[in-house]
Amino acid sequence: MTYLPVLFGNHNWGGVIVQNKINGKVLPDMNIDAWTSAITDIAEHPQKRDIPGKLAKERAQEFTWQKIAEQRAMLLKIYGKITSDDDFSNRAGLGKRKKSSRML
Repeated sequence: MTYLPVLFGNHNWGGVIVQNKINGKVLPDMNIDAWTSAITDIAEHPQKRDIPGKLAKERAQEFTWQKIAEQRAMLLKIYGKITSDDDFSNRAGLGKRKKSSRML
């Protein structure tokens, strides 16, 4: 099976997910010449799309909904421990915190 490298605009988190010139290319937004050149380049040179395409597929597996949910749950657990710690609350100037039965 053939996979294609990712072409992504350099806005938001594209540069975090797409590793420029490894599993794709991060391109300037709204630069028609850069996008045309990148598309033409991977269309005309299979060697420039095969390995980066496979690496893009592997990288995408790190960002499944399941993995993102697990990472977020871990962060929320850590955040909960930190913010409920009296020593942290005192250092942060929050004083004693009351437990709330309300969920945010």
